[in-house]
Amino acid sequence: RSSMYSVFELAKLPTKEISVSIVEIDFEKKCIEVESETNLEYIYYTSYTEGVEITELNIGDIIKIEYDFLFETYDPTNVYINSILVLESSIAEVD
Repeated sequence: RSSMYSVFELAKLPTKEISVSIVEIDFEKKCIEVESETNLEYIYYTSYTEGVEITELNIGDIIKIEYDFLFETYDPTNVYINSILVLESSIAEVD
């Protein structure tokens, strides 16, 4: 993303945030299969993805992702994500 756009363009690029549930993680392909309220099925991460390390995610986690939202009618089935944040972990915490 940073290699595709100048700093000025990045500041003006619209983004979208959405919460999704993790169905499957493929570390080899750098892909996460997700379930969402939209058509989104797969998210891809790169070394530029900010936030939580992918190795810290678990199947069933609910995460908030941010991706570039280039068109008003854009309803993708897969996207490259800019950032990721865990909202709810599927691992129960032990007191």
